[in-house]
Amino acid sequence: MKKNISLFFIVLIVTLCSLEVLLKIIYPQNLVGWYAYRDDSGLNLLKKNIKYYHRINERNIQYNFGNLNNRITGNYKNENKILIVGDSFTFGWLIKDKSTYVDIIQNHFSNFYFVNTSVPGWGLSEQVRFVENYCKKISPQKIILMIGTDDISRAWLSNLYKFEIND
Repeated sequence: MKKNISLFFIVLIVTLCSLEVLLKIIYPQNLVGWYAYRDDSGLNLLKKNIKYYHRINERNIQYNFGNLNNRITGNYKNENKILIVGDSFTFGWLIKDKSTYVDIIQNHFSNFYFVNTSVPGWGLSEQVRFVENYCKKISPQKIILMIGTDDISRAWLSNLYKFEIND
C-alpha cells in the first residue's frame, strides 16, 4: 500500500513538472508580474530592461522595455534624443514594437533617437510629472507631448496634483 501511494505521488510530481515545462514552451507566461510599478512620487513607470508578453484574444504581443522608462523599438544609440511622452496610443498598446508610429518616425529620422516613454493610462498630470522627475536624466534636446482627449479628465481624476476650484 505504501509503495502504491509513493508511486502515485512520484507520477503526479513528474506529470506536473512535465506539464509545467510543456506550458512554458507552448504558452509562456510573464514571470515579471505586471509591466509597470509605482515610483515614490506616485507615478506608474515601466519596469526596466524586461520583455513583457501581452495576450488578449488571439493577439500575442511582446513589449520590450529599456532603462529610460522607454519602449525599445530598435537599437538606436544616437545622442540626439527627442523625448516622446503620451498615453496608450503613443505607447502602441497591442501593437508590435516595429509597428508603433514612434518607430516609424524613428526609421525616417535616423539622426535622432526618439525615446518613447509613454505609458498606457497616463494622463496630462502623469506626463508632466514624468518630465519634471526624469527629463534631466534622459537629457533630450526636445520634448514632444502627445495629448489626447482623455488626458485632461485623467489629470483631473489623478492624485498627483491637487486642483482647487478657486485656482
